[in-house]
Amino acid sequence: MFPAEERLRAALAGEPGLVVGLTFVPPEAFEGLRLESRRAPALVAAACSRIRPDFAFVPASEVWAAEAVDKIGECGVAAVWAVDGPFGRVAAREGWSETLRDTAARPTELSGKLYAQMPAILEEIRRGVRLGVAAIAIADDLAGSQGPLMPPDFVLDELMPKYSVFAEEAALGAVPSIFHSDGDMRPFVPALRRAGFSAVHSGGLTPETFEALLELARGHELRVVGGLSSAILDTGGPQVMVHANRAAAMASEGGLLVADDGGIVSSEQVGWLVTALQTVRDFDRKGSE
Repeated sequence: MFPAEERLRAALAGEPGLVVGLTFVPPEAFEGLRLESRRAPALVAAACSRIRPDFAFVPASEVWAAEAVDKIGECGVAAVWAVDGPFGRVAAREGWSETLRDTAARPTELSGKLYAQMPAILEEIRRGVRLGVAAIAIADDLAGSQGPLMPPDFVLDELMPKYSVFAEEAALGAVPSIFHSDGDMRPFVPALRRAGFSAVHSGGLTPETFEALLELARGHELRVVGGLSSAILDTGGPQVMVHANRAAAMASEGGLLVADDGGIVSSEQVGWLVTALQTVRDFDRKGSE
């Protein structure tokens, strides 16, 4: 286990210390860094070498995922294996609007479709464990900016038991689990902790809602990944440094692994993310002097 992986696992276990990372950043967004490579795995690895995060998410569904795990590991960066959850898989095939309607109109039928996704998801988790990843991330969008997208009872009764199986499978390989959802997932924080997750990562939140999520998660001994809003990174300018310093201050209080919120799509946002992460490191270094 190399140092970045040790830091990531320690942070997910609740130990103090600054940990920074990259989440769902598409490889093409790194092109603004003027890296030599153009192939996705090498591009991601070159970006990791330049940015020096402790961890980076690798989407398990990509054909280049296994190669990327190896290459970022060679850069001393811990891989988080991001696996699409059952709801998103069904919704991608049948349409989000129809699948969301089915949570109330045809929950039993939908439950069967979700269950049918389990073997493929479990195999992707096992594949990540075999590749030696540092953590598993299960990604299923349960919420929007205003709260849950579907009846909370459906999430708790139909989805949460499946998520628990995924976390248990990762734990069999001694790998911790992170849960990702866009939007405000606060109603599900206690259940996610009971399901065996070590941390949550939420996309698209306002800074105020993110801080509320962090406070709630701390109360349930659940860590949070994020703190750097893609919307603020998109705006750029001095407010990025203000935002990054706030994230660093929250991280210094414990429970936060600083990273983007998963909404980065452009090279300009990546440029500001580099600035933000350096600001976070500078804050931490000054605090330890």
